[in-house]
Amino acid sequence: MIKSLHLKNWYSHIDTFIEFDPHCNIIVGSTDGGKSNIIRALRKITQNRPSGDDFVSWDELNNGTGTSIELVADNGTLKWIKDKQDKYILNGTVFTAFGKDVPQEVSDFLNLSSINTQFQLDSVFLLSETPGDVA
Repeated sequence: MIKSLHLKNWYSHIDTFIEFDPHCNIIVGSTDGGKSNIIRALRKITQNRPSGDDFVSWDELNNGTGTSIELVADNGTLKWIKDKQDKYILNGTVFTAFGKDVPQEVSDFLNLSSINTQFQLDSVFLLSETPGDVA
């Protein structure tokens, strides 16, 4: 279970710490308040998406601060960092040069797949599938 999320220089979040309740969490706020950027951060650290560098604060990257997302869970800590390259740090072990997918160790740590997530423009979960596909 995810306990907290710490965003540094991620889109509109310069230094944001979110502590999650173990039962239910709702993200609310004004327009352009950064709600979608929190969801994007979760998607980045769990699925290595979105790709590209649009989320990077280049001023922070050039002055050495970089962009990072840190997720604390029951079974440890996972951090994604963008400095000169993307890297994951899982409980102290560093992973680099992993391509478009997250390293297998990170996937095992998170125990998530794309079926665990729903996005705003996705069709309604399983309702657009045939009964055979759902089964």
